[in-house]
Amino acid sequence: MAKLGRYSAQVKKVKSITAAKEVETAECGTIFVLTNGGYNITLPKLSEVPTGWWCEFGLGATTGSSNINILVDNDDSNSMIGVITTTSASANLNNAQGGQAYVILCATASFNFADNTGANDGRFSLVDVTKVTDTNWRVNATCFTAGFITGSAN
Repeated sequence: MAKLGRYSAQVKKVKSITAAKEVETAECGTIFVLTNGGYNITLPKLSEVPTGWWCEFGLGATTGSSNINILVDNDDSNSMIGVITTTSASANLNNAQGGQAYVILCATASFNFADNTGANDGRFSLVDVTKVTDTNWRVNATCFTAGFITGSAN
C-alpha cells in the first residue's frame, strides 16, 4: 500500500528567516533559508526534542556586514560537535583531504555565518544540525570560502 502525504513525495519543508528566531520542536526536518544578517537563531533545548531531530540552515544571500549565529539554548552550553568543510585551503584549517580543507569543532556553543558583503562568499554555505545524543548536537557545515562559517564556545 502506498503512503500518502508530503513525505512520500519527498517534498521538504522550507522556510525563510530574515530576523532573530527560536527554532520550534515542531520544525523538525525544516530547511531554513537565511537572508540579511545581524541576528541569532536559537535551537530548541536538547531535552525537548527526540534523538534524530534535525534541521538545515542554508544561506540565501550574503549576510551584509553582520553575522548570523546559530546558537544552542543556554541550558545546552557547548553541546555542538562537528566539522566545517570548505573547498579552499586556509591557514586556520587542517591540511586538505580529498581536495577539501576542514576544521573539527568540539564543545561548541554556536556556528556562525561570518559577516561578508562579497557576492559569492556565502554561496553553497550550509549547516546541518542533528540531535545525536541527549547531550549533543552533531553539526556538519560546508562553505565555499574558507572562514565563512566559524564555531565558538561560550
